[in-house]
Amino acid sequence: QIITIDKERLMKKIGTLDNQRMAKINEAIKISLEIQ
Repeated sequence: QIITIDKERLMKKIGTLDNQRMAKINEAIKISLEIQ
């Protein structure tokens, strides 16, 4: 289940992700959504 929100509702950044970790997250999302 994916929920989206408007960027205006975000208050502040709480952290960042490096490129390697973001690539792993993107891959997991693709697998979850079966869009590979």
